[in-house]
Amino acid sequence: MKLNELINESITKVQLQDYLRRQKLMAIGNKDKIISDIIEHYHDDSNAILSGFRRDELIDILNHFSLANTGNKQEMIDRIRKRLLGEKVEKVSPEYKTWEVVWSLLDERIVNIAISRVEAGHFADAVFNSMLLVKSRVKTEYLRKKPGKDIDGVDLMHQAFGSNSNPPVIPLDDLSTITGRDRQEGYHNIFAGAMQAIRNPKAHGFENITEGRTIHHLFVASLLMSVLDEAEIK
Repeated sequence: MKLNELINESITKVQLQDYLRRQKLMAIGNKDKIISDIIEHYHDDSNAILSGFRRDELIDILNHFSLANTGNKQEMIDRIRKRLLGEKVEKVSPEYKTWEVVWSLLDERIVNIAISRVEAGHFADAVFNSMLLVKSRVKTEYLRKKPGKDIDGVDLMHQAFGSNSNPPVIPLDDLSTITGRDRQEGYHNIFAGAMQAIRNPKAHGFENITEGRTIHHLFVASLLMSVLDEAEIK
């Protein structure tokens, strides 16, 4: 398969026009003419041409040809180039959830913070800022009820959600019931654990975390946002 055929089959004209704007290129005419101009500009260098596509656009190409859409941007490009050369390429795993599905399941506020960072391949930064949003919501509510007491991180979670010897400042359920108290203690531990183990990947030595682990951490952040919503925390 030729590069122009691959792009024509899997990328829309609107996406191509967006590509031109990002690359500061000029091209007019129908879709075939735009593709031809792009290829001519980059002297038929498939790596250079594909590098100009956003990560979500590369996923569209991979999905169109039923190729695995995991990995960083360069790994995706290499997979597409192998397809161009007719080499054997890893097919889509039916168990792998694409980012499109992941975004549809996550809390919208987490998506807004994480999506551009993930698309740029900055997975650790996406996790850090998602957890920072969770922490900020807890801290805002805590300071509303306990003004002037500036604490952060794990200590904030312990103080906010309490323990047997420390009544919670932020109740998450009806604490007059055993179920409510169990839920309070359980989420207290999850909030504190997330701040200690997940919030800052760089500080914990896993700056280059995988896409799969990033998805796991973003779902934790999304869960905690939902718990705060259920407790009517602003």
